[in-house]
Amino acid sequence: YSAVEVLREEPAKVTIRGLRRSFYPPTHLPMVNNMPPDKTLKLEWVYGYRGTDTKRNLWVLPSGELLYYVAAVAVLFHREENTQRHYVGHTEDITCMEIHPSRELVATGQKAGRHRKTVPHVRIWSTETLATLYVFGMTEFQVGVSALAFSQL
Repeated sequence: YSAVEVLREEPAKVTIRGLRRSFYPPTHLPMVNNMPPDKTLKLEWVYGYRGTDTKRNLWVLPSGELLYYVAAVAVLFHREENTQRHYVGHTEDITCMEIHPSRELVATGQKAGRHRKTVPHVRIWSTETLATLYVFGMTEFQVGVSALAFSQL
């Protein structure tokens, strides 16, 4: 932009200590690449365990993996192989977990966050594929989900 083009733009007007000020965008800014980076982060290992304020938060799967959660991640830890798999479908801290009697499905609930994308809800997912099978309660809960159970039907 030239200085003339910048001055044609509407300035940001702010009152500071009773005086009205006008601020124009800078005239000599380098071009910024707003594209997302080519590289992405990959979760390798989760340390910790949320055991102080929740119950029924540690399960043993038929595969021998331990299933538990930390923050917004459900961890499937294989002790003999010293490996972890991670379910990362949640957008806020997981607050409860229940495993289906078949041991193939898990229900996890989360607390509310500060944004619309972090509303409390429940996710049903597969212990084999870690795929989300069903999400519900996006408009039903206000603060969070504190307990879950599968029916015996």
